[in-house]
Amino acid sequence: MSIDNRLSRILFSIKTHAIFVNTISEQLTKNIAEIKKLLPSEDILSYSFKTEDGVSCVIFYADGVVNKQLLGDLIARPLSRLSFQKEGGMYTTKEDFIQKSLLFPELKTTKNFSNATKEILDGNSLLLVDGVCVGFIVGAKLIPCRSVIEPPTDVAVKGPREGFIEDIKTNMSLIRKRLKNPALRFEMLRVGKQSDTMVALCWLEGTSNAAALEEIKKSIEKISIDNIPDSSYIAALLSPRKRSLFPECESPFYPIFRSFCPRCCQQSLQQQE
Repeated sequence: MSIDNRLSRILFSIKTHAIFVNTISEQLTKNIAEIKKLLPSEDILSYSFKTEDGVSCVIFYADGVVNKQLLGDLIARPLSRLSFQKEGGMYTTKEDFIQKSLLFPELKTTKNFSNATKEILDGNSLLLVDGVCVGFIVGAKLIPCRSVIEPPTDVAVKGPREGFIEDIKTNMSLIRKRLKNPALRFEMLRVGKQSDTMVALCWLEGTSNAAALEEIKKSIEKISIDNIPDSSYIAALLSPRKRSLFPECESPFYPIFRSFCPRCCQQSLQQQE
């Protein structure tokens, strides 16, 4: 056997093993051991329970960022009263039975551990059921954040006094509150090798320049940094000329000014050209 064939077989076996390890299996004990191996921190908690007919289930979540009462009322309690033997006959799989039985607004599935661990670190919960080769991501976040108040460094004389805070979902809702337009778009990006910070790119479809928008997105994706403590890092890395006397990337504190961001970015790119 030639060296090339041996190398190809070794690479194939490594890829197959990686895919196998990264995939959620039907054995709950293996899945639990893999999650605890990937997330050994003490603030990653688990809650085990069984259904009415004895099927084992477990929920993984990060302590302090999850609504435990919501998990108990809408996930654990309904599942503990279900019976796969009595009521699961009308469904093709257990996965379909669980999805139709749990009336939870934010419920999605994943088949790999890498995505599951990322969701847990984001504040979501992971539901694993014995005999089911997928994990259920439950969006029951309860991340502590300060209330929406007027920014102390940018006092408004007239107009609304609602300012942005540290929670990105709250900031997105403030923009949506001011721009009740179906053309408003949001795209979520992640920046930071260690922090894995979420960055929301928002624009008005049909109003924003498509070329400028694509250029901004590529610039954000090219950012290579370990941690993003605040938005000033993004603004500094997106500025085409680092030592310009004029600001090329504005950072408004009020949601109402965000509607002008695509136009400002377009003007900045035109000046760069």
